[in-house]
Amino acid sequence: MDRMKNLARSLRGLVEKDEYQNPPDNTTDMLKEIIEAYKEARQLTDEYLYEDHLKWLKWSFEEGHFEFPDDYDFSSSRWALGLMIAQTERYGGIVMDTKKGTLPVNLEQPIDDHPDRITEE
Repeated sequence: MDRMKNLARSLRGLVEKDEYQNPPDNTTDMLKEIIEAYKEARQLTDEYLYEDHLKWLKWSFEEGHFEFPDDYDFSSSRWALGLMIAQTERYGGIVMDTKKGTLPVNLEQPIDDHPDRITEE
């Protein structure tokens, strides 16, 4: 869980932008905000992008890093969607931890030192 704590420290400021507490009034503006989050997320290194973000978000609420339910707002959803789009772009799918390992397995851009990486060995 140390990785989760490090990720929490690194990403917390990005999801705490007060201007994003409520979704925009129209779909176009909402999608623009999600695209902005995606542009930010695609700048992340593999160390931070190749993580199960929904698992991290759930853990952050459970551990009290976010106020339940007050911090569950458009900002956290905007950022989660942006991250998932960036993950899909870079790895070919949304990163998620399973009991069998982390998906997607991306052999073109392997993360050799990721402790949950599935290998052919």
